[in-house]
Amino acid sequence: MDTQTVDSRDHPILALTVSMQEAVAGLVDVDPLFMPTPVKGEALGRLRRLVSSVSELYLRVLANADDLAIETALRDAGAWLAATELVDART
Repeated sequence: MDTQTVDSRDHPILALTVSMQEAVAGLVDVDPLFMPTPVKGEALGRLRRLVSSVSELYLRVLANADDLAIETALRDAGAWLAATELVDART
């Protein structure tokens, strides 16, 4: 596989992942214990929808990532993901 550095500006999906990771990292010290009850409900609903949307996007990228397997001589994109991200492909 090409070893060039990937810039987050290379694609809108990559830019989105960077901004989401930064946003979530910025909340590391925010304790939901102190959220008013209605705000917790709104946050839970929005987070559920966000997780659903992100999962759908993740699966679209994964479904179109067979070229990773081809370039790295692995059997499929799931095997590439397991090898590079130390993910158990069975889970």
